[in-house]
Amino acid sequence: MFCNLHDLLIINNLQPHVLNILQRIKEMCKPVDAMKLNSKGKTAEQLFFDNNNKLRSDAKEWMSENAKNCSIVAVLIATVAFAAAYTVPGGPDSKTGYPVLKNKPLFLIFTIADAISLSSSITSVIIFLNIVTTWWSYLPGIQADDR
Repeated sequence: MFCNLHDLLIINNLQPHVLNILQRIKEMCKPVDAMKLNSKGKTAEQLFFDNNNKLRSDAKEWMSENAKNCSIVAVLIATVAFAAAYTVPGGPDSKTGYPVLKNKPLFLIFTIADAISLSSSITSVIIFLNIVTTWWSYLPGIQADDR
């Protein structure tokens, strides 16, 4: 039978409050109680996951849709930040090729803000793509979605 919650669950796909509830229930029960089977031959954990399967699939769908929508916005922000880096305010000096406003303090602020926005938006895209491509399952080999 199952003896350790961390062996059963892929932790990063559970909401923290669900993990806390399961952990508190495990602490209240004796190990013998956790291994007992009901009339249908299921343990309490198996019954919990069976009863919350709809909630899990709804959460998976919601997370995937939001991640897709947010990644589109992050890509648009990255595009604007990338374009702003190449079309600097004031334009380049025709003799040297350096920006005309290179020695102005606001140009330094613009450059730092543009670099921060570009790196943040690219990081966001990577995180959102990770959410979209995450394998959503509670138990390895049981109730796993085939992607």
